[in-house]
Amino acid sequence: MNTRVGFYAVVALQLGFLASMGIVKQYERVTGEKVVLEVVPVDPRDFFRGDYVVLGYNLSRLERGPAGLTGAPVDAGQTLFVTLEREAGDRTKVKAAGASLSPPARGTLFLRGRVTTVTDERVGVEYGIEQYFVPERRGREIEVAARERRVTVEVSITAAGDGQVCRLLVDGRTWGK
Repeated sequence: MNTRVGFYAVVALQLGFLASMGIVKQYERVTGEKVVLEVVPVDPRDFFRGDYVVLGYNLSRLERGPAGLTGAPVDAGQTLFVTLEREAGDRTKVKAAGASLSPPARGTLFLRGRVTTVTDERVGVEYGIEQYFVPERRGREIEVAARERRVTVEVSITAAGDGQVCRLLVDGRTWGK
C-alpha cells in the first residue's frame, strides 16, 4: 500500500511541476506590459516542429556611437538590457532608447537579450522572441504579407525584461483570425 501512495505522490509532483511551467508563462503573458514591435519575417520550416516565422526587429541590430549604443564594450554571449521608449504617436509602439550591461532602474520598460554579434558599427541581440509558430503551410503567407503589408507583433514584457510574443498582426489586425 505504501508503494502505491509513494508512486501517486511522485506522479502528482511531476504533473504539478509541468502544470506550473505553463501557468507561469501564461501569468507573464497576461500581466506583462504589452508593446508592438515592427518585424521583418522570413519563412523557414523545421522538420519536427512545422512552419514558423523568424522575426527580426530593429531592436535586434543596435547601432553603436553617439546616436546608439555607447558605454562599456560588449562581447558575444553577454546579457544586454535594452531600454525601450514609447513612440509619441502610438503609445503601444516602442523603440530602443539605450542599452546597458546592467539592469535599468525599477519601473523602466526594457528587454533583456543576449549579444550575438559585435562589429564596429552594430551589436546584434536576440531576445527569445524571434520565432512564431504558424499552422503548416501558412508560413509563406506571412512572408508574402511582410513584403506587401505592415507586419508587427504584440509582445508582453515582464518587469524582469523577458518578452513573449502574444500575437502576430498584419495591418494592425490579428493574423489567422
